[in-house]
Amino acid sequence: MYLVEKNLRILANRNKANAPAGKLVITDPEDMRQPFRRDLEELVKQSESVSPLVALATFSTQVRRSQSAEGQIESTETSIYYMPFMSVDSLIDSYEWYNDVIRDVAAKAGVLLIGDEHRIPGDSVHFTDKGGAVMAARVTAALLTSPRFRELAE
Repeated sequence: MYLVEKNLRILANRNKANAPAGKLVITDPEDMRQPFRRDLEELVKQSESVSPLVALATFSTQVRRSQSAEGQIESTETSIYYMPFMSVDSLIDSYEWYNDVIRDVAAKAGVLLIGDEHRIPGDSVHFTDKGGAVMAARVTAALLTSPRFRELAE
């Protein structure tokens, strides 16, 4: 019964994914970015106290600006199920804002950034074998270009 209810809710949410009624309106992105930034900076600080190399990875998500509207809705079904108050555009914006914070915190703290999040195919976020291989290549490439990693490896 739960699975039927969940699937019906997913269909209902999908049908109103881009309807503005009942959706969170983010008037100031800093309201979202600031708490995330504060927590991430603290995480980096704590990590640096126990590790000689700290790396931050940007989020790779299924939903992409380059997708069709239908593709975006399909890519956000799970997110919209758990966050029906978010529109597709708000989800895309939010992921981009978080990635901007990750990049900024990594740069300011001087920690390794594992970027290139769109290198992972949008259908592989919950890592298929292909997505896992791309993620491994993403991390490996960042490590191999890191002077600090090479120094530690020697």
